[in-house]
Amino acid sequence: MNTKLTVREILERPYFHNSKVYASERALERTIKWTHVLEVDDVGDLLNGNELILTTGLTWNGSEQKCLKFLQQIMDSNAAGLVIDMGRVVDEIPERMIRLAQSEDFPLILIYSDIRYIDVTHDIHAFVINRQKKMMEDLEHFSVQLNELLLMGEGIKALLTLFFTFTGHAIAYVPVKGRTLCIPHSGYFQKWSESLHVTNSSSNRSSVFPVMVMNQLFGYLMVHAYDDEDHFIVLALDRCATAVAQEIMRSMYWEERQLNRENQWISRWLDGQLDENTIKEKLWRIKPNMTFTWCGVAAFEQVNNKADAGTVQIHKNIVLRTVFGNESFFVLPIYRDHQLICILLDLIGSRDEKEIEKAVIRAMEQLAHYISNEMFFLWGVSGSVQPLDELGSCVSEAVEVIDIQRHIGRMATPFFRLLHIYHIIHEMDKNGSLEPFIRQQIGGLLDSGDGKRSELLFTLKIYLECAGSKKEAAQKLYISRQSLYKRLEKINERLGGHFEDSPKRLAIELALAGHAYLLNDRVTED
Repeated sequence: MNTKLTVREILERPYFHNSKVYASERALERTIKWTHVLEVDDVGDLLNGNELILTTGLTWNGSEQKCLKFLQQIMDSNAAGLVIDMGRVVDEIPERMIRLAQSEDFPLILIYSDIRYIDVTHDIHAFVINRQKKMMEDLEHFSVQLNELLLMGEGIKALLTLFFTFTGHAIAYVPVKGRTLCIPHSGYFQKWSESLHVTNSSSNRSSVFPVMVMNQLFGYLMVHAYDDEDHFIVLALDRCATAVAQEIMRSMYWEERQLNRENQWISRWLDGQLDENTIKEKLWRIKPNMTFTWCGVAAFEQVNNKADAGTVQIHKNIVLRTVFGNESFFVLPIYRDHQLICILLDLIGSRDEKEIEKAVIRAMEQLAHYISNEMFFLWGVSGSVQPLDELGSCVSEAVEVIDIQRHIGRMATPFFRLLHIYHIIHEMDKNGSLEPFIRQQIGGLLDSGDGKRSELLFTLKIYLECAGSKKEAAQKLYISRQSLYKRLEKINERLGGHFEDSPKRLAIELALAGHAYLLNDRVTED
């Protein structure tokens, strides 16, 4: 339906049957949103635009200059037209006023019958309100039909066909990836610009509306011969875009459920029970002709440590596939021991390890936009695996990154390649050799309760971080160099001498890092 109320339609109302109209075809198509009575010299900001102005000419009668000024003001305020009640105050209007209105395609309507403004405004306002009511009723009916199609799973084409049938406007769905779907046919959409905005004439142009799913742009709806002031089309298009998004989401859930039913082979892959040819064959069944050169694992540990319901898991899987898919990764998720394990396959193939790590970080930043902080607590990414049947080692690497973060806190770049010394410390902690090693190397500086040893331990840590620069270390400790010398003497004595010799210094630095590793773990447990 057409929700615009034009000057042409208003002139068909009974009050305007005996009026004289100065208006071009273009002027008759001006949109009226309301009526307003004006009897002032200075219009100022009294108008919002698209009002039909009613006046007797009381303030400008007899002055051509005031008359033209009044007309110019309401035209500048984007009024829809001017209705003058002739005979009550004004008997005739200046010829210059008519020419000015015609030059701007602005309608002048002269009423010679005896009317009351209250009757005119009441009639027009009732007309506007009834049309708005009819529009909302039609929109409700349209929404009901959209929901029926969604419940029947008829697909996007059926939704677009309903829009075309209901509004009479051709429509197209332009996905970010995939083929464009046009209803009734593509002939209505011949000209496309890079931004998807196409402008022909003011009465025959196209406009676009984004289709968003989980805060991600999946495509656009494009409507032919769209009018900015046709509010019904705007609202119907909004509802259609929402329905298309829901249909996309329904399809994604269905596909994810299918994949979940078939993910038993992924467990066998992780357990090393499949050979490389079998793995590639199963991957190609899921995504035909898929090529990749990098394969790794991202592990996520949940906060509540409880198994999610199936629907929640599916939603998380869809989110992960979407954000990693935006960075050209194919994702195979599986839940194991309260952890989400995601096999990542790089579909670009030309990226080196650093570029892949940057892409993973970008995906995690996207993920943070539409999951709560409680969805995942810690995460870690393994290195690449080759051959594919040894993927189980990648799972161990990703889980190790998570384990280490429990001791040292969240890492900005939690990748196995960047663990460095913490990989050694973690292995020593696992086999029980870390604490004996720490006592052997720096036991003489461990806190005995008087605080002195703790002070010396901190001094040693800062001194080694400054690569042995006494001046820099004294500044960071906020002490004099003489005080630092005294502390270093005590440290050297308690460590058995020669603590700055290369082999011994390396062992001490490892012990210091291991001590901080264990200390942070105990603080966390408390």
